[in-house]
Amino acid sequence: MHYCCRLCGFDVHPVCSQLPVTTVSPLRPAHLLVLTVTTPVKCTRCSTSCVWRYWCVPCKVNLHPRCLLGTDQTPLLIPEGM
Repeated sequence: MHYCCRLCGFDVHPVCSQLPVTTVSPLRPAHLLVLTVTTPVKCTRCSTSCVWRYWCVPCKVNLHPRCLLGTDQTPLLIPEGM
C-alpha cells in the first residue's frame, strides 16, 4: 500500500508519510536532522542508497529513517571533526 498523487506522481509509503520533518540524533543532540527527499545518496550508516533520508548539515551525515531509528544494527561511525 502507498499514497500517490495522480496529478504530480508523488508516491509515498504510509509509514514514511508519518515521519517527522525534523528530529535530533542521540549521537549529536546539538544538531537538527532534516528529512530530505532527493536523488539517491549513500547512507552514512549502512552505505546503501537512500532517497528518503535524514540529513545533518554540519556533519554532512545522511541516514535512512530506519538507520536513524535504530532498526538497523550496523554501528554508526562518524569521523572525528564532523
